[in-house]
Amino acid sequence: GYVKVLIGHPADAQADFERAKGIRDINIITNNMGVVALDQGDYDKAEELFTAAMGAGDEVNYNMGILKLMEGDYEAAANYYGSTASFNSALTKFLNGNFEVCYNMLRDLQEETAKGYYLMAVAMARTGDVERMYNALSSCVARDAKWKAYAAKDVEFYKYWEEQTFMETIQ
Repeated sequence: GYVKVLIGHPADAQADFERAKGIRDINIITNNMGVVALDQGDYDKAEELFTAAMGAGDEVNYNMGILKLMEGDYEAAANYYGSTASFNSALTKFLNGNFEVCYNMLRDLQEETAKGYYLMAVAMARTGDVERMYNALSSCVARDAKWKAYAAKDVEFYKYWEEQTFMETIQ
């Protein structure tokens, strides 16, 4: 079921999880069923399943954090993520206005993704730290050039659209 979720077949995954639950009713299976409900947009069912699965490990809190992010309850999402370092946790910090914390969390993650660097750049644009903004934006577009076109239109960078460094970074 887990693999079927990863490859985008939630209905097949749901059937596998239901069979597994029939064999052994454990919290991690309930959590996984919550992931399917979340994927299918049934937030109420996902919350019900995640709540029932509490105690199954950090995965449940992480999934509740995703749910709360999707619902726009950023404070609750931050509480569920706690000190867990991940892109979603950093995004929660950003959405709660903690731009430095967001930047530092992303900087310290072992995975260096274009998406992560982009969020770092936006966080630094919000604080006015132009040097770290350009460094993060450069790292972003070096990993994936599609972000150049996105940054060129992103109002987060409107103050910099006319700057030579910005133009060089996104071209």
